[in-house]
Amino acid sequence: MKKTTFLILLASIVVITFPAYAGKELSKIAVWDLAPRNTPASHAQELTSILVSEISKLGKYEVYSQENVRTLAGWTAERMKLGCTDTQCLIALGQMEIAKLISGSVGKIGNTYSISLNLFDTQNARAENAISEFCRSEDELISLVQQAVRKLLGVPIEPSIDEERRRLEGKQREFESERKRREEEERRIAMAKTPPKTLTNVFSPYTTDSNTMALWHFDEGSGMTAVDAGSHGNTGTLRGGATWATAGRFGKALRLDGRGYVVVPTSLNASSALTIEAWIHPRSYTSQWNAGIVGKWGEGRAGDDSYELALAPTGRVEFKISDGTGTEAGTPIVISNAVVPLNTWTHIAGTFTKGGSIKVYINGKLDTSAPAKNVNIQNTAQAVWIGQTEQGPLRGIRFNGLIDEVRISNVARDYIR
Repeated sequence: MKKTTFLILLASIVVITFPAYAGKELSKIAVWDLAPRNTPASHAQELTSILVSEISKLGKYEVYSQENVRTLAGWTAERMKLGCTDTQCLIALGQMEIAKLISGSVGKIGNTYSISLNLFDTQNARAENAISEFCRSEDELISLVQQAVRKLLGVPIEPSIDEERRRLEGKQREFESERKRREEEERRIAMAKTPPKTLTNVFSPYTTDSNTMALWHFDEGSGMTAVDAGSHGNTGTLRGGATWATAGRFGKALRLDGRGYVVVPTSLNASSALTIEAWIHPRSYTSQWNAGIVGKWGEGRAGDDSYELALAPTGRVEFKISDGTGTEAGTPIVISNAVVPLNTWTHIAGTFTKGGSIKVYINGKLDTSAPAKNVNIQNTAQAVWIGQTEQGPLRGIRFNGLIDEVRISNVARDYIR
């Protein structure tokens, strides 16, 4: 520890007045110089001065330094070096009306510093108390001696700067914890007031709910109609050689060979929210244009476009919405990052929320998302087509593979896996 550091810190000790003890006779206490133990003598001297100052700040004692005692007693310097722990010396101090004596040392062993203090009762010539405190750096010695003497005299310890900082940090942690608790409580209350999200487990057969516009399980296995399992009677008709597969994702499935499709003559219009979802098992990708999975799309012609979930020639899923502008730019078109593998069952879904987002999910996991404009989906009188693009020159671009569990909903669903 540099001497300049001690001098700066020593100079910062505030001189205190003691109005509570004004006019009262203070008890006298002597403070012997701290003995250096493997530390510089200058450090011990400066710590002794701090010790004297700390006792004076208490306002309970009239403090005498070792030099003051030598002058009053007329003792020689050689006598003072002998210390004052023997009975004869303590009695001599008592005769000088000095009630107590503090002596001690400052030491260092390895990387550990120590302050050892002893308190003697001179009136009864006996040791009254002793204390040792330790720290890991020189910079802590000043606060250590201030705390040690208070403990020695049984005085409450004033918090050090570090202790005050730790106290304030603790208060801050308590505040943050309480803030988070309140935020969590507010979130819980808000969630209780908010209708639960419409969650779908993609690995179970769909069920109908109040948001279901149409649901086809494709479990018929024979005939030319696909029955709507919902309550709206949106029955589809198989065309172009579409048939049934005995082994679908759940139960049976719709089999398409690139020529067949299903048409549902009812309009099935949505407005501000939509989900289209299906299980698909493609055998091949188209060579040039998208193969429609489910949709009402007229290739960008005003008045025909509503929505479409399709499989691109790249094997990626495309989901698009039209607001009736006659182009595909009414709201963003989103295309999946993931490629749907051939000859494997994959769940695909597209969701839209007006002014929110338009998304594609693959196997119940969000794959891609984009902002959606604050527009409604265009309502048209066109039919819903499953397995092909609705009309126009691309009408012959059809899906080749199996399709199962197709559902259209008037809500943007969330998924659990």
